[in-house]
Amino acid sequence: MKVFLTGGTGFLGGRLALALAQAGNAVLALTRSGKLPGELLQLGVKPVTGDLMDVKSLGKELNGCDILFHTAAFVKTWNRDQTVFDKVNVTGTLELLKLAQAAGIGRIVYTSSFMALGPTDGNIADETITHPVRHTHNAYERTKLEALGRVRRLRDEGKSNILITFPGVVYGPGALTDGNLVVGIMRKYLARKLPGLLGDGNNRWCYSFVGDVVKGHMLVAEKAAPGSEYILGGENASQNDFVKLMHELSGVKPPRLHLPYWAAKMAGGWELLLANLFGRQPENPPNVIEIYKHEWAYSSQKAVHELGYTMTPLRDGIIQTLDWMKREGIWKPAG
Repeated sequence: MKVFLTGGTGFLGGRLALALAQAGNAVLALTRSGKLPGELLQLGVKPVTGDLMDVKSLGKELNGCDILFHTAAFVKTWNRDQTVFDKVNVTGTLELLKLAQAAGIGRIVYTSSFMALGPTDGNIADETITHPVRHTHNAYERTKLEALGRVRRLRDEGKSNILITFPGVVYGPGALTDGNLVVGIMRKYLARKLPGLLGDGNNRWCYSFVGDVVKGHMLVAEKAAPGSEYILGGENASQNDFVKLMHELSGVKPPRLHLPYWAAKMAGGWELLLANLFGRQPENPPNVIEIYKHEWAYSSQKAVHELGYTMTPLRDGIIQTLDWMKREGIWKPAG
């Protein structure tokens, strides 16, 4: 089949482009630079130069495609120009999907985010959860939530088969982008630069191994009923669970400190001040600390039962990721 994919140079999108090409599909991958990793080029993936802030030029490229995978998004904790989040995550998404409809693409798979579903404090949520719209933590969450509502309305008009996925906190081997948050945390942990855990460390995240999420997207495109939505998650685990596994598997001792949220927010406020003054990307601005105060735990049982989706246990996923980090020279174990 002929596939058009956005986000081909990103963490998830790059892995999906690779899997689609290996499965024998003709893949067109959108890239702002017009360049793709050599591994994708060797498999025949064709770069399409373009930008989600100006998608009108893509109409010709979409003609004749069977599937659109829209995985690209503006994923940042902060950006001096906040309008970029809206231009890419909302306006660009809607314009792209409408172009795909006009081109007659049979299946459109839109990658949303667990953040568009909302926090799950004390619960494990499924696809029926309703985000508490009264409050979002940052521009990324706000725009992914707005985009989800508008994509759903577009789907419900019945003009095309739009399918929606909600990956959890995706981690594993792949491009070291802002979307590969967990590997960034792992690098700090292994370098003993993680100052401590936030709060009591008991809040749960839904850790989704990237290989599972890639296969999940392909299963959605192949098997999902029209208009379906699926959480593509994994094991729900706390910060304490995560660092315990990291200690066991790497031999590096975890930090002993548990940082109060108020102290982390004060430090984040200083980072944000420097960001606004000098344009330096803050690692943990106060709104990110607020995200850590919540649980983001989800069930993928719908995808398991209806699609045959499988989930890699967190322990096995960390083992695979650490092995990859060693092979790539990202981590050199002591001794």
